[in-house]
Amino acid sequence: MNQYHEIIEADKAYLEEVGMRNILQQFVADAMESRPGNVYEYMITWATKIQASSISLLKGIEHRNEEEDATAKTHPDASDHSEHDTRLDGSSPSWAHSSKRTSSVE
Repeated sequence: MNQYHEIIEADKAYLEEVGMRNILQQFVADAMESRPGNVYEYMITWATKIQASSISLLKGIEHRNEEEDATAKTHPDASDHSEHDTRLDGSSPSWAHSSKRTSSVE
């Protein structure tokens, strides 16, 4: 982990050295002057995607919590492995679905 932090700090120092902040600020200023519609459209699209992913993530967490509560009420001794099978985006890996399908067929 220490090596990771060293790399990040070296990258930050390099970006400061080449003046990346000023370059990006000038780029955005030029884009706002020459094509403001494109910049606004991109910003709206980006914000919409971020909001949608945040909402779906929260819904996934709420849904998972509801399922855990229901499972705990019906099977208090059951071990809950779904917590480990859910990704940050709320989806489950394909292997998690296949094992659940197999167990429900039995």
